[in-house]
Amino acid sequence: MRKPSVLVYRHQLFKASEPFIHAQASQLQRYRPLYVGRKTSGRAPEDSEVRTIEGASAWDRIANRLWCEPRPFLEALRDDRPAIMHAHFGLDAAYGIHLAQALDIPVIATLHGFDVTVRRSAFALSGKPTEMRYAFSRNAVARGVSRLICVSDFIRSRAIEYGYPEHLLETHYMGIDARPFEPAVWDAQPRRRILHIARLVEKKGTRYLIEAFASLRKRGITDIELDIVGDGPLREDLMDLAKSLRLGDSIQFRGTLSWADAMKLMSTTYLFCLPSVTAKSGDSEGLGMVLLEASAHHIPCVATRHGGIPEAIHDDVNGLLAAERDVDGLAEPMAAILTDAQLHARLATNARRVVERDFDIARQTQKLESIYSAMGGIRQ
Repeated sequence: MRKPSVLVYRHQLFKASEPFIHAQASQLQRYRPLYVGRKTSGRAPEDSEVRTIEGASAWDRIANRLWCEPRPFLEALRDDRPAIMHAHFGLDAAYGIHLAQALDIPVIATLHGFDVTVRRSAFALSGKPTEMRYAFSRNAVARGVSRLICVSDFIRSRAIEYGYPEHLLETHYMGIDARPFEPAVWDAQPRRRILHIARLVEKKGTRYLIEAFASLRKRGITDIELDIVGDGPLREDLMDLAKSLRLGDSIQFRGTLSWADAMKLMSTTYLFCLPSVTAKSGDSEGLGMVLLEASAHHIPCVATRHGGIPEAIHDDVNGLLAAERDVDGLAEPMAAILTDAQLHARLATNARRVVERDFDIARQTQKLESIYSAMGGIRQ
């Protein structure tokens, strides 16, 4: 008997910055994932079932974007009978609920972060149809879903503040598969690598990391390099900052890398940093999945007491935490790990243990499938 399918809904499928969506869906045992979206933004994983509306008429695509018209999706799905929809991000759920209603299937949606931390006024004034619709769709989403999954307790608390009914909310960590990751081997490198993987936007706090890195070098810790992986609107400004601080070849802006290439770089990393901050729009970190990936490599992390990060990085257990936007406060824990080999070793060992205990993707996905079944996703 063929497994029932889960319609995994995201407007733009397989974005380089969102490997966690496929990582979760690929772990399903009782269900099979059917990826559905407006278009693919990256290469679809091998053997995945994908349905998009890229081949639909221009009018149908516009009608979907402006009025949530499900017709082009219904045509793409004419030979499929999904049992349940799992929409990722609240913005996508605002559209997905109309398709699910037409298919007569239940919907769960995962709230990842910006969908409940960015101020509603910022969405309304964005000029982007999807964001503008979401600004006024909270009640429609609440009526249309059976469950809202929150990637951290922090996101759950923000979802309540955003106005979502508390009875719909459930915290569920997505998790990662730590098994392929071996301990990072860094001692063959001429300089110890400090790694930062992030989209280059205000929320990621990259400028504070660059300034803290410069501070470390001024203190005499010079056998280090900073590798920044990612792209975004702040890239030129950040490169100018690095130049003004005369960091030379001790800092590398590597741009966007594939997940595999980013993990290869991580495998020779000494310290990982994610000094996230609350953006002017309110945008905040849901959890920080990349911190889990670093931890799985036995890499100590330095991050901020921000958003859901303290649920993944426990201060002085598997990493060290600093206050937001505090350059000196960020440099201190970085220096502590760089100058104390025993501290580095202790945090590295604990990092892997925390991931295996709290964020094992197989165990977490079993729990997710129980949610699917409880919501009625048992149709064949």
